[in-house]
Amino acid sequence: MNITQAVRTDPNGQNTFLGPPGIALFFLYLLAVSLPVSIASTHIALGGLFLFGIYQYGVKWGHLIRTSFDGPVLIYLSAVLTSALFGVNPGRSLISMAQFWHIALYLIVVNTVSTPSLARRLIFLMVGVGALNGLYGILQHVTGGLDLFAFGRPARILVVDDIVRASGVFDHFMTFSGQMLMLGALVSGLILFWADGAVRWALSAAFILFFGGVVSSLTRNAWLGLLAGVLVVGGFKDRATLVRTVLLVTATVSVLMILSPGLRNRGASMGNVKSDGSNIERLNIWRTTIDMIRDRPLLGVGKGNYTTVMDQYRGRYGARAHSHAHNTLLQVTAENGLVGLLGYLYLWFVFFREMIRSLKPETGSLTRGVAVGVIGALVGFHVAGLFEYNLGDSEVDAMMWFIVGLGLAARAGHFEKNPDPLRATGHSSLARGV
Repeated sequence: MNITQAVRTDPNGQNTFLGPPGIALFFLYLLAVSLPVSIASTHIALGGLFLFGIYQYGVKWGHLIRTSFDGPVLIYLSAVLTSALFGVNPGRSLISMAQFWHIALYLIVVNTVSTPSLARRLIFLMVGVGALNGLYGILQHVTGGLDLFAFGRPARILVVDDIVRASGVFDHFMTFSGQMLMLGALVSGLILFWADGAVRWALSAAFILFFGGVVSSLTRNAWLGLLAGVLVVGGFKDRATLVRTVLLVTATVSVLMILSPGLRNRGASMGNVKSDGSNIERLNIWRTTIDMIRDRPLLGVGKGNYTTVMDQYRGRYGARAHSHAHNTLLQVTAENGLVGLLGYLYLWFVFFREMIRSLKPETGSLTRGVAVGVIGALVGFHVAGLFEYNLGDSEVDAMMWFIVGLGLAARAGHFEKNPDPLRATGHSSLARGV
């Protein structure tokens, strides 16, 4: 049985589709439940699916679905490998490349989530568990530091100016907010383009929790990311929806700023580069990173070598030691050079191009909702990444690649009511992106 889809012929001679094999289905459900709360169980699910995929495709020679995203991924990884081999410490760089195994998530989703019903179940599981984590984060914020998962460890809750920065079940508020913003943007697409009735109300409630989680984290890059993602989603609907979205966001933010002096101060600090410590430190880190890039512009220092090399430069600007550049584009360029940056930008250019191409007039509502929601989630991810290296946050990175997989599965037509059998088994031109 192929991991992609089991196909049988009904009495009328028509192909009908079964879900993936039971073991793959179990790990898919575990993955959807784990992504918003636990990187450990996420890796268990990913490992199970990865091994099962090796058996199906390596031993039984099943057909892998090919997408137009595969080539850019290989180009980017080749650029990273080249920079690693010519970096300051090739051994460390090659070991660090193991972090890219999360990319397998998009391949797994494209090759297993091939029916609308399975897509809905996985999305509902991820959104439902994520909403509970969002609620928990909000409670942390309003109760002054509720922590049900400390288990005797030192306090994980950060308090700034007597205000708790929500982190949910995670150890860091940026991990929490990074996931919340992507889930919020994804759900907004489903609400506007697909859901109705009770499902729309449920997703709307989840969106409120995701929005509240992002606000409660006091993470400014996530605020901007969610704002950008939701505005992009609204823009895909129509001009009136975009205007209403802008007005609603403006009104909501205004009310929050009026009611909470802490949020108001946090918001006002965004443009303060003279006295806000975190802003000043980021600028110092960026200047240091730019100097690193100037000295090794083509191939960079190699993945995993940023911290070591930064120590040689940071004294120029008084920057403290950091493991990353607090900016994804600067981090990619510093480690992999301009070659790596071009590969990275090309990868996302192709992805967004394919998502937009999936929005044809005849596209079904679920496909449209997923595609637009995915676009919003990834726009939010990249906007937040201008101020944080979220690509290096395991929990955020894993969820991002899962969401990418949902988008590419939608692009391949898996969420239509009557999918093309060839498309589902990897032989169609659309699945290959030809």
